[in-house]
Amino acid sequence: MNFKGIKNKLKRFKAIFSDHWSIFAAKHARYNCAYYQREIKKMLDCGSEATGSAVFQCLSCGQGQHKVHFSCKGKACPQCGKRYVRESMTKIAARLLPGVSY
Repeated sequence: MNFKGIKNKLKRFKAIFSDHWSIFAAKHARYNCAYYQREIKKMLDCGSEATGSAVFQCLSCGQGQHKVHFSCKGKACPQCGKRYVRESMTKIAARLLPGVSY
């Protein structure tokens, strides 16, 4: 899958949450708390102006400025959550005994 295909899937995923999250949270009291509201907001803002950005000039082409938006580093975000899980699994695996079946 190419980068554009992934971006389109993320846009659809975020659209589902932006359109239906408030209705879902209202029906399910467990998810209608500050923690989940923060995580969903971070996920919806991921890669946008809301999370900030860095501007740089390419050393190869030397033309124009390129803006890169920061990630949210949230657990609910499909992109950032994957990184969080990978890092957590690495930490857990470092504590396990080698050769032992768990």
